[in-house]
Amino acid sequence: PARYLAARLSGADGALRRMLGEDVVNGSDVAEAAELITAAVAAVPTAGRPLASANALLDPPSAPHLVLWQAATLLRESRGDGHIAALIAADLDPCEALVMFGAGNGLDPSYLRAARAWPEPDWQAATDRLVERGLLTEEGKLTEDGTELRAWTELRTDRAAVAPWQAIGRTRAERLYAILTPLARTLAGENDAMRVNPMALDAAGQLAG
Repeated sequence: PARYLAARLSGADGALRRMLGEDVVNGSDVAEAAELITAAVAAVPTAGRPLASANALLDPPSAPHLVLWQAATLLRESRGDGHIAALIAADLDPCEALVMFGAGNGLDPSYLRAARAWPEPDWQAATDRLVERGLLTEEGKLTEDGTELRAWTELRTDRAAVAPWQAIGRTRAERLYAILTPLARTLAGENDAMRVNPMALDAAGQLAG
């Protein structure tokens, strides 16, 4: 486990430095964001959340950009664990949840199947179950009940994840949002570029290694 965690952190370090640049990684905004997010994760819910609990046990790194990355990972896993709990309460299995997500966001089912490696028969069976429950139309669109159920799961997810932001208050939460938004957009753009450029993927792998 120790070797895996070291490799994980090293990979994150290399990727962030490459994708954001040294000036950003070592800049004052990232240092400020690390302080703000550290205060937020002090209140992150972990009860009944296995991935969040595991990440919460890790010692924080020393570099601010890695403090920020690890804290963001903890927040994501806590929210993700809460989201899974909401999906279970909604009686949606993993494939059904993805079918509902795609229908609610107008995404191509073939893309989602490939991205999550769901066999087409499993996907079709999940779709049929949702149609039978009255959550999807025969054309694969959300029904009124389906829309309400998706809204319910998202609301429960949000409510279960609000504690860290209540802990630091609106002003600090908005400041953290202002710092992280351009960083997130840069990372998303770099990630999209690697998807269509195999040479970039090879280079990223060499840097991470």
